[in-house]
Amino acid sequence: MNCTSCGMPLRTPEDHASGDVTKEYCRHCAHPDGQLKSYDEVLAGMTAFLQRTQGLDPGVARRTATATMAKMPAWSGRA
Repeated sequence: MNCTSCGMPLRTPEDHASGDVTKEYCRHCAHPDGQLKSYDEVLAGMTAFLQRTQGLDPGVARRTATATMAKMPAWSGRA
């Protein structure tokens, strides 16, 4: 199972939002109370993650994050 917001593999309970395995999104895409963050919050987090882990410049990281999120079920209704 993967996060429906960002695609992160959900391998352990700790990977799930609030450690709740019934949640379909990860701890990075959720607030501490387990609620899904906004699109803009997730986009900012994914952009920063791509910059940090892949060394992408900010513009490329944001475009990559936007393209990835466009394929995620959590954001399917977003124009």
